[in-house]
Amino acid sequence: MATFFIKTDKEYYTAGETVTGQVLLAVSSNINGCVGVSLTFTAFESLKWMHTKPIPQPPSQPITNNPSK
Repeated sequence: MATFFIKTDKEYYTAGETVTGQVLLAVSSNINGCVGVSLTFTAFESLKWMHTKPIPQPPSQPITNNPSK
């Protein structure tokens, strides 16, 4: 049985930036006939963009008592 862990050099990357790091592979028993390891990586990226803009409130106008006569 083998387990693996991927450790990147940085916590965050920007779009298009090359991801670098290490792949740690732990093999707990011999694998008969094994002469090497081949790894293939497939990745994707996603982005969530939020933009908020406060809506200004009109200034308060004083309430006046203007009776019609």
